[in-house]
Amino acid sequence: MMLRVVLSVFISGVLCAPSLAAPDYGKRLQVLEPSLKPRLLGKWTNPVDNLVIEISSIDLTSGEIRGKVSPTSGPAAADEHELIGWVSAAPPKESYDNVVPVTFSTTLYEYGTLPVWAGFLRGSARDADPYYLRRQRCGA
Repeated sequence: MMLRVVLSVFISGVLCAPSLAAPDYGKRLQVLEPSLKPRLLGKWTNPVDNLVIEISSIDLTSGEIRGKVSPTSGPAAADEHELIGWVSAAPPKESYDNVVPVTFSTTLYEYGTLPVWAGFLRGSARDADPYYLRRQRCGA
């Protein structure tokens, strides 16, 4: 009897659950330009804690960013950590500071933390406070 009740509740929940549609990125306020990729892709360093952040892909439709975070010291130094984030854009407005917002996160499970970065891309340099990032030089 108990199995019949549980099964009945489960089937009702599945049949009555709202369908989850994929996001409609066609409603994006500003289409992400292909020129964004060479400005964001690559290795960046965080001079405050010496993390190496490598952005390896950007989906221009959704704005999703993927990559790796590589700590250079401490218990996490031997491990690469997955990075996921988002980039967006809005049409430029005269007399405003026009930047591209960027955010991403990872898990540093060795410390039990979930670091999150939020900042912006202006020209070819990215600034975020207090943990700002700098583009790594070739060979670095």
